[in-house]
Amino acid sequence: MKTLPYRKTLVAVACVLSLGASIANAAPDLVVTNVTSPNLDGGIIKVRVKNQGNATSAACYMAIRVTPAGGTMKVFSPQLAKLDAGQEVEIDTQTGFGLSQADYEAIADRSNTVAESNEKNNTLKGKFGGKP
Repeated sequence: MKTLPYRKTLVAVACVLSLGASIANAAPDLVVTNVTSPNLDGGIIKVRVKNQGNATSAACYMAIRVTPAGGTMKVFSPQLAKLDAGQEVEIDTQTGFGLSQADYEAIADRSNTVAESNEKNNTLKGKFGGKP
């Protein structure tokens, strides 16, 4: 049996321990990266969601809250399929009303059913432009 010098053995053990710790801490991290509308009058919202974590996420539901100018908030809840680490998808939602000057809030994992490495970065808020 060949023995390694002390220093090489110590480095090998440290690498194995480091690899084990990173595997044990693997978790998804779902973030909304962008919200757009290709046609404000058409009422279509495109939401991009990315898993910036280092593990696959479970499937979950999003919440897209839209408040038209001078109107009442509407909530849409499209399903988000499981995402591999680094994967990004675009979800299209038809609102049925114009989006000019509408406020929006898009939330990935609306009910916090996915155990993520960061539970505080799931939301993106903003306002669509267009004619008032």
